[in-house]
Amino acid sequence: MNNCLSAIEAITKLLFLPKSVPERADVCIVLGNDYLDTMVDVKSIYEHHVCDKFILTGHSAKMDKEPECERFFRRGIELGIPSDIMFLENKATNSYENLNYSKQIIEEQFGGFEHCKKILFVCKAFL
Repeated sequence: MNNCLSAIEAITKLLFLPKSVPERADVCIVLGNDYLDTMVDVKSIYEHHVCDKFILTGHSAKMDKEPECERFFRRGIELGIPSDIMFLENKATNSYENLNYSKQIIEEQFGGFEHCKKILFVCKAFL
């Protein structure tokens, strides 16, 4: 069983971790999860000037928990990401809602998709 998990982890790393810095994006949508270290990748994207607008999206399927986006926001501040470039979406409880509510932010805050042609997604691969 451990060999199987090791193989899955290796494949996940190959598929989900870029070998080089991605092209510049107009906005980066960060899908909420329970792993605050996701924001370390966001910090790298910010420091490499790949993107300067981040939508942190997600509440959690458990509505009694603190929204994932708010935990990510605090972690981003700790890592040195400016608060004014992080936009929070705190209603989504699944991936469909993450994208649907992020679409509203793109339309309201960034002038719609005519101004956001390239979107980068940051997520955690779950095994």
